[in-house]
Amino acid sequence: MKKLGRSIPVIICVVAVTATFALAQLQGAWVTTNNMTVARSGHAQVTLASGALAAGGTDGVNVFASAEIYNAATEKWAATASMTQARESFPAVVLNNGKVLVSGGLAASSIVLAG
Repeated sequence: MKKLGRSIPVIICVVAVTATFALAQLQGAWVTTNNMTVARSGHAQVTLASGALAAGGTDGVNVFASAEIYNAATEKWAATASMTQARESFPAVVLNNGKVLVSGGLAASSIVLAG
């Protein structure tokens, strides 16, 4: 893949997919990146200093607690620590210390989770 400058991964999901695309900041062009390790939709995604984090979500059958990190330098996704509870349709935010906070969402049984 041709390097187009520092890229920001952007996940576009209508159904659970592993395909991801990155927007190269300098040229304003979309490029294909490596696939996520798990097909997911309804997940939370945040931009990190070194790439992005995608957590939770569903494949339409299962709800995930798993998470993965996109490394912009290597353009690859890798599994990272899972959340303590599977969830989908929830917010995530990067805190000042670089940690990611998630809360709420829906559990596998469609129960609304407390923050």
